[in-house]
Amino acid sequence: MQAFYESTSFEQYVAVNQCFADATVSTYAENNYHLMLLPAMLRARFPRAPIGFFMHVAFPSSEIFRR
Repeated sequence: MQAFYESTSFEQYVAVNQCFADATVSTYAENNYHLMLLPAMLRARFPRAPIGFFMHVAFPSSEIFRR
């Protein structure tokens, strides 16, 4: 089977991805922790989706929250 490729389809694909990138840019800020709840919300909808998290700063010990 030979793949069918149409350049206008790819151009539309790129345009849609650009729309998502443009929407994301308006919410992005370096060191922005305002969306820390988002992974759990995504997990509720997509239980098997691979979701990664990295925090590049020290996070307080759980002992702080027990007080």
